[in-house]
Amino acid sequence: MSSDNNTLLLLSSGLRPRYRHDILRALALPSGAQLQFRYQRKYLRNDLFEKLGRNAVCGHKVLVGYLDASDKRRRPTIVPCRMGHVSETRTEGDFALLRFEVAEFANSSDVDLEKLEQELRRSASSAEARLPYWEQDDCKGDFCIELTSPLSAVRKSAGLGEWQAIVNQLRARADFREEPFFFSVRRLHKLGSERGASISEGKYVLEADSSYRLEIAHFSPGSPDSGIDDNVVAIAPSIIVTFDGAGLQALDGTEMAIDSPYDLKEVSFIEKPLNG
Repeated sequence: MSSDNNTLLLLSSGLRPRYRHDILRALALPSGAQLQFRYQRKYLRNDLFEKLGRNAVCGHKVLVGYLDASDKRRRPTIVPCRMGHVSETRTEGDFALLRFEVAEFANSSDVDLEKLEQELRRSASSAEARLPYWEQDDCKGDFCIELTSPLSAVRKSAGLGEWQAIVNQLRARADFREEPFFFSVRRLHKLGSERGASISEGKYVLEADSSYRLEIAHFSPGSPDSGIDDNVVAIAPSIIVTFDGAGLQALDGTEMAIDSPYDLKEVSFIEKPLNG
């Protein structure tokens, strides 16, 4: 079992579309949902790779960070995004797979990134751990680092305000500059009840023959009078909710037009028992 103070810093960048999407997913999922990251051995210290192979860091806290490596002329910087807890790790060949449960948002928008980097270096379990850096055209270093002390520069909260602050930071970066909207699944609750549905093993637990409402926030940084409304009309995007379960039936429309830079959308459905 791991120490209560131990944290795995999991970095994902915009160097490939899948890496960028990992950050978007980390911000969009509700607390309790499961997410999986993967790293090649060359991006980990050997001792950490061996620990991941033994599932020896199960229970560690997780800090997901976006690595801005968009400009080879400057040192990559880290923007914290989401907290979590390690559920399971294993290795396959020269790859390490980490499955974790997402928790609060991790906001450092009011902290100088140089101060954050210094704190990360001090907290690293090994003095030999290397935050990512550019060497000619190759981004090298450790993309998964074990930390052994809490980070005072990172503020944890489940609030939407923290989420928006992180989104504002990301939108200012080249990798996310063209991202029209960011999303966050806020909650799922039973109609007629304000209590949210519980999550077990990364999935919502539903009651048969019961109706639910899913709430999704969307946000595009910028004020309503900055011309973004015209862009919304031109793009005409939508949130589309699909149901995989055979017993799930929508109670109203499942396609919701995005007609504002910010809003909270809702979709209702019923869990019907299967005949059998």
